[in-house]
Amino acid sequence: MRRTILAAAILLLLCGCTAQTEPDETSVPAPEGYVTTQQAAQAVVDSQADLAGLPQLEQEDRDFYLTELYGLEEGAWTEAAIFAASGVDAREIAVIRLSNEEDWETVNASLWEYCRSRLADFVGYAPEQAALVEGCNVISVDGYMALMICQDPEDAEQVLLECLLGESAKNLIPETVPPTEAPTPTPEVEPNETPPEPTQTPEPAETAAPTQTPPPAGAPSPTPAAEPDPTPAPTPAPTPTPMPTAQVLNPSLDISGFMPFNPPNEYDMSLYNTSAIQAAYASGSTGGLSEKDAAILARCREALEACVTPDMTAFEKELALHDWLLDNCTYDESVHNVYTPQGQPDNTNPYGPLVQGYGICLGYATSFQLLMDLSGVECITVVGASSDSTGDHAWNMVRLEGEWYCVDPTWDDPIGVEYVLDGTRRSQLHHRYFNVTSEYMRQSNHQWDYLNVPEATATRFLWTGKGTLPS
Repeated sequence: MRRTILAAAILLLLCGCTAQTEPDETSVPAPEGYVTTQQAAQAVVDSQADLAGLPQLEQEDRDFYLTELYGLEEGAWTEAAIFAASGVDAREIAVIRLSNEEDWETVNASLWEYCRSRLADFVGYAPEQAALVEGCNVISVDGYMALMICQDPEDAEQVLLECLLGESAKNLIPETVPPTEAPTPTPEVEPNETPPEPTQTPEPAETAAPTQTPPPAGAPSPTPAAEPDPTPAPTPAPTPTPMPTAQVLNPSLDISGFMPFNPPNEYDMSLYNTSAIQAAYASGSTGGLSEKDAAILARCREALEACVTPDMTAFEKELALHDWLLDNCTYDESVHNVYTPQGQPDNTNPYGPLVQGYGICLGYATSFQLLMDLSGVECITVVGASSDSTGDHAWNMVRLEGEWYCVDPTWDDPIGVEYVLDGTRRSQLHHRYFNVTSEYMRQSNHQWDYLNVPEATATRFLWTGKGTLPS
């Protein structure tokens, strides 16, 4: 992602957005050439085809965004206009007039932190929306701040500047050259191909024109341009790292280069107790089960009867039940609504995915865990994070013939993608994180307690949805 900061104070010129009304319903006449945030934001929305029909927030919702989501203090703005979608739709245009121009750095940092949280909402779950957030712009010009999440944020930026500054703005927009300090996307390379050496970006020449500066610390990091190679080339043996406790599972694993795991704790990530369900399945008696657990078990029996036969291998059971879960559950999109961030009831336990047909990552993972337990496949649930530890996440690991593999059923079932696909393409979509290595998970921005979770290194039962099944 990039940030364009327009710090030069430039007199506003009369343009097509010009109005003669003062913001916030005041009766004091506005200066000639004054542009309201409403007009500026509307100009941007009208100029972008993908923003057609984007709703504008009413004052109460607008203030909720400004204070609760953007993190701005009351009184930090004199006026604001926000157009924003809801649910699994990241499109958003906000134009804010600051009360004090000197506060732009604080507001800028807050807007980038908001973008970072939005990116965490969609990475892995809704790739197309994550790409929109990844390319967003936050700009500042002469007392205005703007946030742009759309398909063409650079064109949207130009429209905004021309609205605020008139035709002279065309000469003030610099070429898009990533600043030296800004993070750059990982280049696309073929497996085992050596990435090109990074090029040095020249320092910008001194000029009164606007210049680009990097996002502040904590701004959204760009997602990789391509999926990581699920079968990475062998790496040198890790340097042993002495640990102070005997409880550590992987005492020799060198985690010095790993993204730190800091549990976000946005959700209650406690695992649902399925011991009663497993005991009832083994005994054949459901008399002691709660109504909820009885419904879960009944649904599990349906899955097992439909997918599992006595002659199946553990891998074949795992694959069949994994695909059954994805075919019978959808991601609970209500968590992407800013007003219902926790989503629907039971979306974190097997009742949601198996009985109600919806769930979030913990619901998918605990449902997969239960299906593995009942089918006799050794499995664990990993409670971790994603997006640089900014979002809670959970997935699974299975042990096949003595070796561990990672499975992320939630990210194998992304939302917002076209499902009218031929069988091969859909199969590949549903098996991007099926029996992959721990290194693959780290490359795809998963974080967890690395030292106390099995390290998956095997690739024998990796399957990407195409080609011959492992045997």
